[in-house]
Amino acid sequence: MMELQADSGVQEEQNILPAANRKYKDTIFRMLFSDKKNLLSLYNALNGKNYSDCDQLEIVTLENAIYMSMKNDLAFILDLDLFLWEHQSTYNPNIPLRDLMYIAKEYEKYIKEKGISLYSSRQQKIPAPQFIVFYNGNRKIGERMEHRLSDAYETSNGEPALELKVLVININEGYNQKLMESCQILKEYAQYVSKVRTYKKTLSLNEAVEKAVEECIQEGILREFLLANKAEVVAMSIFEYDREWEEEILRKEEFEAGKEMGKELGEKLGRKLGKEEERKNTAKERHCADSEKMRADSEKMRADNAEKELLPNIKGYNRLTAEEKIELQHPYIDTTLLVDEMINLNHDESGGVVKITEKSGKRKDRYSSLSYNYYVACQLEIKNSRKKRHSLSSSIGFMYRAPKIK
Repeated sequence: MMELQADSGVQEEQNILPAANRKYKDTIFRMLFSDKKNLLSLYNALNGKNYSDCDQLEIVTLENAIYMSMKNDLAFILDLDLFLWEHQSTYNPNIPLRDLMYIAKEYEKYIKEKGISLYSSRQQKIPAPQFIVFYNGNRKIGERMEHRLSDAYETSNGEPALELKVLVININEGYNQKLMESCQILKEYAQYVSKVRTYKKTLSLNEAVEKAVEECIQEGILREFLLANKAEVVAMSIFEYDREWEEEILRKEEFEAGKEMGKELGEKLGRKLGKEEERKNTAKERHCADSEKMRADSEKMRADNAEKELLPNIKGYNRLTAEEKIELQHPYIDTTLLVDEMINLNHDESGGVVKITEKSGKRKDRYSSLSYNYYVACQLEIKNSRKKRHSLSSSIGFMYRAPKIK
């Protein structure tokens, strides 16, 4: 890549300060780096170059806003590359989408000025774009990060057909020291911003800006620039920090509004879920009550049936006390319930083993009790047997599992 040589006969361009009633107000950063000498210094520091001919920089910054009051801060062409630089004091992940709009306008302007035909059979060449954001907001980020247009896509299906990458460089004081040391004007700008923020903690915004300006002049920080543009710098600084404060307030209000909306929706959902739960609980209680009534009716019916069975078979049954009758009825009732339970059990046969499970809402207490008692009986039989090992007959009707004794 050839080195660019300075032309000593070329007079440096003078900054044209923005009018106070413009819809879009300049920033200190844009004022500083609209100067080609400062711009080339920052370019060299970023890219490790040593270019010196400012006339080789072609400034192509669009003067009209792209969307509402948003516009690109600096755009220039150097060595067949198109650079779009922007300063941000508030964190904004939507910058790739904004830069997509900027670059489309830049290319539209470029092909018109160069007389490029989009219908030519030959491949038309355009400068390659590079996007950089110089960030000095309050939100903590690392020294560098990257935003991608594809991060905003609703869906992600492999390699995106359209991608745009924006490098974000933190230019707050204390970050990117190597870059700061390579570009003195950027370092001094960071120092000025740091002073304003420090004094703003204890002073009014106007007082903080004026004190920072005076102190920077005394300490030789942006001295010539501040002396030449003091009133403009004070006005723009106040505007910048007012806007930063307003955006911060707006974000807080949006957060509070979202939190209040979430609270309201949560309360509505809670009431709806509460009513649904209450309805379910009521239905569940009603079902339980119905089940208990059915169980009680069933028990009474079994007791009546037991009486019918026992009355003709037990002499003197009618002369027994109620407790004595119940004692005689229990074996009959429990056997009947055992039969009912076993009829209502689910069973799954696999590999010659039958697994018994309950149906929903049904019991198998008596079946379990019977199997456990059977297990105990078998253990006693083994213990009392003279044989060291005891094998059960294959004719046994069901398998059992040893009970867990706590």
